[in-house]
Amino acid sequence: MLTIHKVRLGLATNSSSTHSLILLPAGARDDAAHGQFGWDFFTAGSRERKMRYLACQLRSSLMQVTNDDMAHTVAQAWTGIELAPHDDYSDYVDHQSSWTLPLDWDAKGVDREFFDELKAFLMRDDVVVLGGNDNTEDSHPLDDGGAGRLAVPIEESCRDLVCRRDGDHWTLFDRATGTKLRMSFAEGRAVEPEKAATPELVDVKITDYCPYGCDFCYQDSTPEGRHAPMDRIQRLALAMWEMRVFEVAIGGGEPTLHPDFVEILKTFRASGIVPNFTTKNLAWLNDNSLRPKILEHAGAFAYSVERWDDVEKLASLRDVYEIPDRQLNCQYVMGTSSTADLRVLLREAKARHIRVTLLGYKENGRGADFKPRDYSDWVQVLKEVHEEDGWGLKVGIDTALAAEFQSQLGDLGVPRWCYEVLEGKFSMYVDAVAWKTARSSYGSSLAMRPLAKFERWGGYGKVAEELTEHFARF
Repeated sequence: MLTIHKVRLGLATNSSSTHSLILLPAGARDDAAHGQFGWDFFTAGSRERKMRYLACQLRSSLMQVTNDDMAHTVAQAWTGIELAPHDDYSDYVDHQSSWTLPLDWDAKGVDREFFDELKAFLMRDDVVVLGGNDNTEDSHPLDDGGAGRLAVPIEESCRDLVCRRDGDHWTLFDRATGTKLRMSFAEGRAVEPEKAATPELVDVKITDYCPYGCDFCYQDSTPEGRHAPMDRIQRLALAMWEMRVFEVAIGGGEPTLHPDFVEILKTFRASGIVPNFTTKNLAWLNDNSLRPKILEHAGAFAYSVERWDDVEKLASLRDVYEIPDRQLNCQYVMGTSSTADLRVLLREAKARHIRVTLLGYKENGRGADFKPRDYSDWVQVLKEVHEEDGWGLKVGIDTALAAEFQSQLGDLGVPRWCYEVLEGKFSMYVDAVAWKTARSSYGSSLAMRPLAKFERWGGYGKVAEELTEHFARF
């Protein structure tokens, strides 16, 4: 059956027509033979009717990335269904229930291999499409109340949704919102994937320079730190394009103070890789020549905060410069202040609608000499702030914190499919300054392996081979 293994951020919802994929015993029949899949209740159970439904969905997605005639032609060719013209409305799917089908890596069209697997799944005898709308209290007579429904991303643009296959599972990634979905169409009980063939995310250190001198910095960066050379970053980006890496988390040091920072963002973006970054510096937001360039090419950035007024500062700049919420959040290192300070910080983030990422404390670098405060009750604090009146609190946690408090997260009812506890399975770390790799940038997993020297490079393909080989050993 279709199995969803991991979700990050979540899927789109709809508001008018409601179409569902339902697993039912074989034998459900069509209630009509037409191709109008709108607000009316309908059942599509036969192969022909389900294929017509799928053809309409495919045409709808393709019309977002190509002209209408080409979308119409391809939808017919891939399904073998002769459709009425798209403006005839004899064959259509209501826009509120249009699927978001993932594109190939170059985002030029719906991924054919994914579509063929979806088609094979939909053609199973026990898969039925039920249609109706959510503006009535009535429900489809075959609807089981949601227990048998299968989630499909809907009512979103597919222009930024790409996918890649790893063995028996697929990973779908939205380059605009960061939503990531790991799933499979495997028959029977699908086994959750334990490791990708190549990383989905790469943590890239582009500089060891930093003027801030935080006592708990696990990178031990200083004002004497070096920057990674630009030509090395360029080859790294091309190698990651070949490996089909979805995104990079750019860090340092202070990455925004790298002299080629904008060019680095552009280089990764041009390679189809979403560049995100973390920063302690907000001066670039007040630079009218720099801010638009950074925000144009960056996916999102995280501002490192220590107090509640740091959150307020970020929120104020967001409002002044009208920065989309999806492009910014703040991150807080656990143990760097008291539980009371954390509570106030979370309340401020909640009030200002700022997403917070909580980071487990790392004991590398200067972090080994800093004595963190006890944060063992953070789960309870988070629960209390979340339940207080007001807007909902948006919080993410990193792998280190998830691993340290996995049992408490389980007790709280946090589903296992929404967080990771092991490094090096779907991500890796590349120190572009030292030109080394590791499972992650901290802890015992920071066992660095050197990459080939610059003068030995035979092209980005060799870099991709070496990165893939290193990743396989983690």
